[in-house]
Amino acid sequence: SQIFSHKWRTEVDAILVGANTVRIDKPQLDSRFWPGKNPTVIVLDKRLDTREKEYQFNKDVNVLVFNEVESKINNAIEYVKIDFNQWQKELCSALLMRKIQSVLVEGGAKTLNYFIQAGLWDECRVFTSQETKNWSIDAPTIPGVIKEKLTIGSDSLTITTPQI
Repeated sequence: SQIFSHKWRTEVDAILVGANTVRIDKPQLDSRFWPGKNPTVIVLDKRLDTREKEYQFNKDVNVLVFNEVESKINNAIEYVKIDFNQWQKELCSALLMRKIQSVLVEGGAKTLNYFIQAGLWDECRVFTSQETKNWSIDAPTIPGVIKEKLTIGSDSLTITTPQI
């Protein structure tokens, strides 16, 4: 599943996560397990609660941090101020201006729900592991049509598209 995820990252312009995912998981958000380009990293951090030292991203990637505080460039990170009351329009406009047309939204649950509820998705790929954890966060409900179910190693992959 990790190799598939890294391959998919090479096929998109950008990868998007929320600030909580950055702080808790400290993801690298690159494609180190598959040859190809690394996507631009996008972080939704409304109040700029995440410190730059918490970013564990590959040093060769472009980073955009969408927030409601300020626009600036600092240490190769571009901070983009948007109005979160109309985040869909402002985010999409800002991405279009930067020629970013395909975005892989990796999470977390709150961020995924923003996009699902706004109808800003065309495909959902969910890996389910046989491994269990002592903690969990409820996964978002995906309102759509299951197009495919695959077994990848010991994991299962479900691909869902929106209902038309």
